[in-house]
Amino acid sequence: MSESIRTKYENPEWADMQRLSKAGINRGDKNGMKQLEARQRVSEARIEHFSNPKNRQAVADAVSKAWKEGKYDGASVGRCKWFTLEHPDGTTIKVQGTWERAYAEYLIREEIRFTAHRGRIPYVVDGNERSYYPDFYLIDEDVYIDIKNRYHFKSQKKKFELLREQHPDITIRLIFGDELRQRRILND
Repeated sequence: MSESIRTKYENPEWADMQRLSKAGINRGDKNGMKQLEARQRVSEARIEHFSNPKNRQAVADAVSKAWKEGKYDGASVGRCKWFTLEHPDGTTIKVQGTWERAYAEYLIREEIRFTAHRGRIPYVVDGNERSYYPDFYLIDEDVYIDIKNRYHFKSQKKKFELLREQHPDITIRLIFGDELRQRRILND
């Protein structure tokens, strides 16, 4: 973690003061990226940079490495909101979306030992290594759980087929919204 980021987190009052003192500084004409010429120059520079396959690969490798090392654990991706739950043992659990929150609350209520959004399972698609980050891992059952809605699952079906094919020793169970409702885990 950089010195400036550490300072920000260790001194929230200072961070608020900095944020408030600069509020609005990039609004309107003061924001260089709102000027057409500046946007075009930056866009052209990025296009040129990423037209080089080595540059593209370097960025892809760096991002992939960061994900593998857990640097994006709990990062907000997509449109789901992240929730922080407190486990009875005092640890915090981050879950993504209301369905995962309901499932985590169920696991806590039933005293089922689990982890959430931890660990990575690699798999290969067309010769490229990809990463799957399961929603939950049930420790005593040795089962990974992924909470899905059927609409989004359609676009990810191939991923789960490849995971099962490439990792026959790992059990991944998909739980859809209708099952959450049937089991009265989700009451929406």
